[in-house]
Amino acid sequence: MKIVSGLGSIDEYIPFVKAGADEFFCGYVPLEWSRKYGTIRPLNRREVMNYNVQVGSLEELKILKNMMECYGVPVKLTLNSLYYSGTQYEEIAQYVDQCMQIGFSTFIIADPALILYLRQQNIPCRIHLSGECAEINSIFLEHMDAFDIQRVIFHRKNSIADMHSCVVKCKGKIPEYEAFFLNELCHFTGAYCNSLHCDEFAHLCHVPYELGKYNADRGITGEQAVSEEEKIPIADEEDGYVTGATGCGLCALYDLADAGITHLKIVGRGNYTEYARKDIMQTKRALTIREEVKEHFGDKTDKGRAAYIERIRKELFTNGCMENCYYRGEKIR
Repeated sequence: MKIVSGLGSIDEYIPFVKAGADEFFCGYVPLEWSRKYGTIRPLNRREVMNYNVQVGSLEELKILKNMMECYGVPVKLTLNSLYYSGTQYEEIAQYVDQCMQIGFSTFIIADPALILYLRQQNIPCRIHLSGECAEINSIFLEHMDAFDIQRVIFHRKNSIADMHSCVVKCKGKIPEYEAFFLNELCHFTGAYCNSLHCDEFAHLCHVPYELGKYNADRGITGEQAVSEEEKIPIADEEDGYVTGATGCGLCALYDLADAGITHLKIVGRGNYTEYARKDIMQTKRALTIREEVKEHFGDKTDKGRAAYIERIRKELFTNGCMENCYYRGEKIR
């Protein structure tokens, strides 16, 4: 399994490579696009300039390509907007062609109409189906296979059983499958989120809220009631880093591998660089633990899974698990 990390700036590339990342994804939003379309008609749904989320210029992109040639770790460019206006498709095709001329061949795309347009224009880019597309089932994926999709990035609300079913039914058609693994356990599915990710407004997923049963007389009640403002994580390190503080799939790694997941997604664009680096190192350590457990237990899945989880909780959660689980208590068999 490969580790895929978000890249907020070109300065993060080398330290993240050294931490163990196998692949990166990042956005490139030309200043001309931002000036023309602003926040309301985004290229990537990350129209942020006040902190490192995107590559902001063509020259930076060229520097990043030189780093890729030196270190051999690829970078994929994201086009995560759910839809574009009709006039934007031609501009995006020119954008894709320009990036390909520099040396970026793979694009993560959320809009099926854009995928269709690029194929109709005979643009030979490699395409990964974005998790923002909300892949629902194998029927949808079989339909998208007609457009030569190299990888499916499952959205964050998929269960392991659902992902396993899709992998089995699409076997031999789509070669790679990616799942969310660390950070950003958002309560929204990306394809149904209408929040603006920009400098001007707080992200809708960061607005405090409570979960529970609603009672007309007493408001929200029951053990499920949780205030996000009151959840104060205990830091694992002196610098405040917490493993899996905002979303974690570490304990599910054993089953994700058995389900056919080939790539693990670490969401990190805009995160503190040191925190993101440690996320990569924790994931690398988890993969090593899984291999060691597999070597010891062989195909004894239940015993191996239990041993793996015990080691993860002991070795990676020094102050206890945050219980922000992507795949709580799931098994594929």
